[in-house]
Amino acid sequence: MKNIFVISAAIILFSALTAFVLFPVNNITQKEVKNVISNPIPENLLKIFKNSCTACHADGGKKMAMSVLNFSNWDKYTPEKQIKKANAISKEILKGAMPPKSFLESNPKAALSKEEITSITKWTDSFKVKK
Repeated sequence: MKNIFVISAAIILFSALTAFVLFPVNNITQKEVKNVISNPIPENLLKIFKNSCTACHADGGKKMAMSVLNFSNWDKYTPEKQIKKANAISKEILKGAMPPKSFLESNPKAALSKEEITSITKWTDSFKVKK
């Protein structure tokens, strides 16, 4: 009878420890942290991106473009991913690769002005770590 009690207690203890390892108590907190907006897109830039980028780079856009950058998911990106995406945005617009020429042929009003490029790059520079 004593052996059955010891074995039962061991099984219950093992089950409880396994549950704590597999399902940590702070699981909800970890999900909330992932959804924290670390650097939201300012309103003035949202207008530029809507005009020149989101036809391809937002929900309902081109699958390939959305796999690279999806503005609809910006607030779900981790701060590290936002930094990488911001740097990529700056790089692509400064070399004239975005918006692509093929898109601009049918959407000439989507071309970025020098002022818009400056506004975007100032914002993307704010992501860079200051030493």
